[in-house]
Amino acid sequence: MKDALSPVGRPTVDVSALKQAIALAERFLALVRQAGAAAASANSAVDAQVRRAHTDFGVAP
Repeated sequence: MKDALSPVGRPTVDVSALKQAIALAERFLALVRQAGAAAASANSAVDAQVRRAHTDFGVAP
């Protein structure tokens, strides 16, 4: 009976905004990773073009 009349408070916490923020951060990180991969690919392509241009003129880079 004492347990039935004992007040117990439990907070209700809305975590939907936190979940949305985490999802947004994950999408941002995915975009940063894609940008990094694109930058590495572009760097590789530019390096290949520079080397090709130097070999056309008989100059070693």
